[in-house]
Amino acid sequence: PRIDPLVEADRLALAWLDLLDALSDQGPLLLVIDDAHQCDLASSRYIDRAVGHLAERALVVIKAQPEDPRAPPADTSTRVTLALGPLRRGALGRLAERWASGHPQRARDAIVARCEGDLGYLRELARSLDDGAAPITGTSRSDAARRRLERLGPDERRVLRAASIAGEVAPLRAIANLLGVADNDVSLARYLRTLVAEGALRQLIGTHTSFEFPDGTVQDAVYDSCTLEDLVTGHLAMSEWLLGTSTHSPSAVARHLERAGDQAHAARYYLIAARAALTASDASSFDDCLSRAQAGAPPGELRGEVLLLASQGAFWRSELPLSCASAREALDHLGRGGDAWFQAASLVLTAAGQIGDNVELRRLALELLGMPAIDA
Repeated sequence: PRIDPLVEADRLALAWLDLLDALSDQGPLLLVIDDAHQCDLASSRYIDRAVGHLAERALVVIKAQPEDPRAPPADTSTRVTLALGPLRRGALGRLAERWASGHPQRARDAIVARCEGDLGYLRELARSLDDGAAPITGTSRSDAARRRLERLGPDERRVLRAASIAGEVAPLRAIANLLGVADNDVSLARYLRTLVAEGALRQLIGTHTSFEFPDGTVQDAVYDSCTLEDLVTGHLAMSEWLLGTSTHSPSAVARHLERAGDQAHAARYYLIAARAALTASDASSFDDCLSRAQAGAPPGELRGEVLLLASQGAFWRSELPLSCASAREALDHLGRGGDAWFQAASLVLTAAGQIGDNVELRRLALELLGMPAIDA
């Protein structure tokens, strides 16, 4: 018989936790995740569940990934960030010999000295040797990346700009949609092959063909080359494209709307994503989506719904004063007498009652007594 996907997901999660229990019973447990920046969402959640499930046991999780200056600060109470130093000259020399094997030793020594231990910069410098270009005059990996992008043809750069707008992982169909061509377009396929050969993109093979940038430096350099009109038009088109897919993520739609400058519509989708995260008990995603929804929601019904969800989240965490305050503020934005308004009122009554805030209880009771009767 066909198994319900939700039941199967629960079985896999329980099997994962059972395995962790068995391993941790034998002693301290070490989990190592290499290239953690490429980890998919489902796998990331499995790691998060492991951390929560084994909170009282000896568990160390090591995630190896490039430094991302755009990432939020880590929780230093439970996490330690170790920044790896530059690669040693011997290791750099061996990589230079592999990547620039067709060039004299003098040239390889020069790029090793130039890169200052930065592996990505060394790769860019080696590519500049292969391209037969003039020596890179910049002083960083981003300078090298921009220099290499400038050597690409205008059509390839246009495809790259579309990929940078599509996101960290750019599905072929999304790139084609942004460019206004079919996903089996012959020219698009040729440009993508060139970009993969040049190392500007990497192809991922899965259910649908997708592409990603080799690192954030290249993607940032391409994204920064887009005009404001490119960005607004592209991100709006991406949000519409995602909404037309059967498996779209509300938070992904919201991010594209946010980057297009449509804060109010972005807040609506961040609200949907935050609700789903609260239902799944995903605290980190809930906090992120809720804060973004609060930042973009204008006064009125939408802001009231966001504040109501904030109250529900605070109540879930037993933060009763915050739950009461958020629900009280939500009442000022929600349509009086509507379902959401009564949900907020109920939270005020419940939270205020549990913390003994009789002043708030009396205030709301008087409001309710003053309302006209509602037919059942």
